[in-house]
Amino acid sequence: MPPTILKTGYAIYPSVKLMNDKTNSTGKKSFGMVKELLFGDFLKPYLNSSGKYTSRTVNGKKYIKVRARGRDGYILPSQIQPSRILEVNFIDVGQGDGAHIVTPDDEHYIIDSGPADNMYRFLKWRFNLKKASTPPPPFNVVISHSDADHYEGFNNIFNPTEGSRNQFTIKSIYHNGMIEQSGTPVNTLGKIVKQGNTSYVSSICESPADAAKRIKS
Repeated sequence: MPPTILKTGYAIYPSVKLMNDKTNSTGKKSFGMVKELLFGDFLKPYLNSSGKYTSRTVNGKKYIKVRARGRDGYILPSQIQPSRILEVNFIDVGQGDGAHIVTPDDEHYIIDSGPADNMYRFLKWRFNLKKASTPPPPFNVVISHSDADHYEGFNNIFNPTEGSRNQFTIKSIYHNGMIEQSGTPVNTLGKIVKQGNTSYVSSICESPADAAKRIKS
């Protein structure tokens, strides 16, 4: 049975070396790694006029030509898989939490961002914000709760970035309806339920207009 020709695919675990011709400082040419691809990175093979992989043989090994992370190169046929994985990246945001999730259907989620720009710097690197020929995919944002160390880092992501070719697009924002408002008593946000010595806000803000109305009142 002939091997399956994939029009698109993904890098296998744990990583894949994207190979191509290189020239060092002395002018010597060699075939070596030009980029390391991470598990699950998108690959687009080059197909010839017969619908087969464009390939070359180096040191007795047959490589196929692909496009990945904005660069052309060669990988072994065994290093490409047809199915996308669930990708979960936990980001060191200093204080608080932060995660970037990509579903097999290519939906991107950012869950919390920390208090500073750590999440922004990760995404800027991940999608090559300054130089990539295509913009990043739209993001769904999840803010778990209204402590600054979980949402303040989104300021860098929501606002346009100067000096960059591409910008972030926010598709949806999900949060629990609780908001912080400096100097606003908590009971202006909705009905209060008291259990022992602890008080809870029991209703949520259904929309920005609803939140603005409650704060104003």
